[in-house]
Amino acid sequence: MYRHVRTRWIFPNRFIRAMQDGTRYLDYVEVDDDRYSDHRIDDDDTDDVSLSRFIEIENGSSQILSDDEDDERGFDGGEVIYSTSEAPMNDERRYEELRQKDKQAGDGAKDQQENGLGKKGRRVIFFRNGDPNFKGKEVLINQRNFHNYEKLLVELSETIPTPTGVKYIFSYPQGNEVKSLLDLENGQAYIVSSVNKLNKSVSYGRSRENYWQNSRLNHDDLHLFKGPDSKPDSTTNNAPKAPMVVTIIGNLKRDSKYKMLLNPHSERNFEYLLEDISQMVTIEQPPLQSLWTSTKPMEKIESFSALKSYVKSNHTEFLAVGQEGVPMEMETAKKGQLPNRHSSNESLNGKKKQTNGGRTPTLERRTNTSQNNFTAASNGVDGSRKKGSFKEKRWTDTTRIPVKGKAREFHAPSVPDPDDDGKEPNMNLTLDWVYGFRGRDVRDNLIVLKTGEIVYYVGAVVVIYNRKDDTQRHYLGHNEEVTCIALHPDKCIIATGQLGGKSADCAPHVRIWNGITLSDIDAIGYDFFNGTVITVAFSAQSKGALLMAIDDSDKHVLSVWDLYPDEQPRYEQLRYDQLRYEEPRAKRLAWTTTTPNTVTSGSFYPDNDQIIITYGKEHVFFWKLFWKQDENEDVYRILKDKLSGKFEDGAPKLVTSICFTPTGDVLTGDSDGSIVVWEKQSDESFKFNRNLSDKMKNAHRKSVNSLFMMDYGPLLSGGGNELKAWDPMGDFRQVKVRMLPEVAGNVRAIVPRNNGGQDGNLLIATTKSCILEGSMQHKFRFVIQGNSEEIWAIASVPNEASFITAGHDQLVMKWSTVSHAIMWRVQSDTPCVSVAVCPKGILVAVGTSNGRLLILKAEDGSQVTTTQVGKAQINAVNFSPDSNMLAIGGYDGFIHVFTINSAGQFFKTHSAALKNSVAFVSQIDWSCDNRYLQTVLENYELVYWDIENMQKVKNARTMRDVDWFTQTCSVGHSLIGPWSNLEGNEVINVAARSDSREYLVCGDNRGRIRLYKYPSSRPSSLFRNLKVYSNNVTAVTFATSDRCVVASGGNDAALFQWSLTNRSSY
Repeated sequence: MYRHVRTRWIFPNRFIRAMQDGTRYLDYVEVDDDRYSDHRIDDDDTDDVSLSRFIEIENGSSQILSDDEDDERGFDGGEVIYSTSEAPMNDERRYEELRQKDKQAGDGAKDQQENGLGKKGRRVIFFRNGDPNFKGKEVLINQRNFHNYEKLLVELSETIPTPTGVKYIFSYPQGNEVKSLLDLENGQAYIVSSVNKLNKSVSYGRSRENYWQNSRLNHDDLHLFKGPDSKPDSTTNNAPKAPMVVTIIGNLKRDSKYKMLLNPHSERNFEYLLEDISQMVTIEQPPLQSLWTSTKPMEKIESFSALKSYVKSNHTEFLAVGQEGVPMEMETAKKGQLPNRHSSNESLNGKKKQTNGGRTPTLERRTNTSQNNFTAASNGVDGSRKKGSFKEKRWTDTTRIPVKGKAREFHAPSVPDPDDDGKEPNMNLTLDWVYGFRGRDVRDNLIVLKTGEIVYYVGAVVVIYNRKDDTQRHYLGHNEEVTCIALHPDKCIIATGQLGGKSADCAPHVRIWNGITLSDIDAIGYDFFNGTVITVAFSAQSKGALLMAIDDSDKHVLSVWDLYPDEQPRYEQLRYDQLRYEEPRAKRLAWTTTTPNTVTSGSFYPDNDQIIITYGKEHVFFWKLFWKQDENEDVYRILKDKLSGKFEDGAPKLVTSICFTPTGDVLTGDSDGSIVVWEKQSDESFKFNRNLSDKMKNAHRKSVNSLFMMDYGPLLSGGGNELKAWDPMGDFRQVKVRMLPEVAGNVRAIVPRNNGGQDGNLLIATTKSCILEGSMQHKFRFVIQGNSEEIWAIASVPNEASFITAGHDQLVMKWSTVSHAIMWRVQSDTPCVSVAVCPKGILVAVGTSNGRLLILKAEDGSQVTTTQVGKAQINAVNFSPDSNMLAIGGYDGFIHVFTINSAGQFFKTHSAALKNSVAFVSQIDWSCDNRYLQTVLENYELVYWDIENMQKVKNARTMRDVDWFTQTCSVGHSLIGPWSNLEGNEVINVAARSDSREYLVCGDNRGRIRLYKYPSSRPSSLFRNLKVYSNNVTAVTFATSDRCVVASGGNDAALFQWSLTNRSSY
């Protein structure tokens, strides 16, 4: 008996209503079995042919229905009814579905993530680039710990110190760069680095500095531990001992238990054991710090051998203790109150515990409450805690606070500052200007609104720049870095996607907003995307009714969204300020996994919203969206066309760009510098056109980063610093070539200055973070310039409305805070990582990555002198208050103090070098009397130096009343408040004090800028918070006589300027 399958695919009528007049469109789509295949796994399906069909079985037997019977049953025309045995078998199956359907609809993307790394994950070990003594950091890579590759880099940056954070991972010993979590192999070793260069001359994993551990005695040494009358043990049993079974219990969550086996013959490193336990047991206040016995008297386990000894003495249960430090029985015993041992939802005082999605509890900023463990106190606050708050006591001069997991002690001044009250500052930070452009690592970051304004994103801010008026507007709806942007066909509505953060409110999602009014329209995908949103695009045929998005999860999930599921909006009847909705309206129609390889971008086919194209590493995929109605429910599928996108001569390493011809063909550019033509066939498949593709093979010497087809004009392509024009009517004959200046970088995007580009005016975005304006006939001029790589140093110029930046792109630039223009720029031979301006405003000192020091004139940037301080990177430079001395801190732990005159000449008679430990120096401050230095080391230790005697100050308490000329050191008594507001592994990277000594601004490793009153030694001091980066804030300073704050950070060269505005005008 054959089963007869009824296939009936229909595209929604509301999309048809939105089509342009005169567009011919079918009201149904037939599903060809030889073109579509379904690989989904669904237990509810009994059809062995396809899930996308209706099964027609009557009275237990198969039946072929006539057209009349179809009409009687209410079916439209165009239905195909056939027997599975009679299905055509001579053609290749064309379409396939890559999505594996989960039992719960909508959650399949998350399972794809877990399947990519496996249930158990992958355990690998990381070493530091160029460091033969680094013992290695073992990490378990799984979906629970790391949702994407970026989170792994952030975690490694916090645990493995490098000069500028972990940016690259290399396999060892092969030396290949790792770009995805799937590239990591279980049990393998990898090297982390802040620079894109692996030092292969170092033997990694052979450190001689072993951890202390107890081991069994050697048989030859037994006589040394036996008495003279001891007899040999004749009953020794050499049989293997049975494994020891222990139970690990979470200290603050006692229902979190895990049993593990211990090998009695193993001498395992105890720190590695703690890391394994932290992956098994829920730690309410991570990270795991110690193990304790669970019965009184509770004792701390110090080593692996000690743990085995306790097991032998019948101790089988142990407590895993996090940052709380001790078991909660010992903590509550001091308060005279015993906790409920079996409760995991009660705090130590019996009240409900405040949690944040399983993370460390957040800090209450508007009260004197702190979740950190402070011992002793200052500023009238005692270290003992009661019900989560600090008890007011008499003034004490010592405060201990946790700084990056270690308690640090700070001494209060003899006379407290009356303004140090922990209250909010009376000023706000208002974004004034965004410098530069992000083009180094993103594509298509440039669109033009209907108003002629230029739109691009930098950090977490979308900039709307009016070229005519030289003004900026800013969309601030994102709380993580923006990663993609798309313009609606109406040239007013914008969609932007963002990076995924660590908290639920910072989840990756897409925001749809009005570029004219900056009002939000919708926000979609909060609970769907499992990785950074890398691509968004509006549909063209239905006038923007559909939106596609691709995330950066391991299998790069492609999703299609209906932005107006209730009805199609009529834009001509709505004013722009009316396009605002209080609740999300968009509906996800379908999704599919695409490929584990890199996906560059994607787009709707302009003549058919059902066709979607994605491209990236060694592929161009053509997809088709299908729809049917099944039991009053719309069912959508995205299927891949196997007949389209086949390279005849082998796929290029990376497909980088796409555009469409007026005849419906598809053009793609690739990393080989070639342009490929995909010719549209009558069955809507797209096949490789060899004749035309050969004519544009190796069209550019470098990667073709952008393609643009001008209206009624030529095809424009950008590769390297070349801009070429091709005649589509003359078989793509090359007609024009223009070269961009080398200082501008390579072409990243080509966008018409006006609608369609009919006037020939173009905007060119480049890899060196510039935007140029011009045409193929006229010279290109700079519209926006900036740093192309990370900026790690900013210094304000005294008594001027300007500041100076030094970046990894080897550029030193002076900027005006008023005109926002570049006043001068100097090119260095090596990356620049530190900068300082003397208090007289005459000289500028710049430290480089190879230990070379540059002295420039602040007026025009001309070079005064240069000297080689050492071989290590210069992390910090600072002039003394009288401008006669210069302190230099290096990555080798040395502090050099030079005497220097106004002409920039060094005097060696007073030069000296102060040696720290192996930790590098990160920040330096001078005292107002030029006698002392305070420095912050790699481990956030604050160290003082006596310059007159050229020695380290051993008693830090004697420095409590020293008046510091600047406050760039990120730790100290005046920063207790900012540190108390941090959670977990958060740290303060940079700090700056205003010249008036009223305000303190701090930047942390979560990308936040916080404004405090100065000093800020009260725990849980209140602040003003901004977040425009997704990771490290690298530099911050006050400028223009404290009227503004300038900061840099993030993955790109994001440089922001905020104005200090009165709180009442906020």
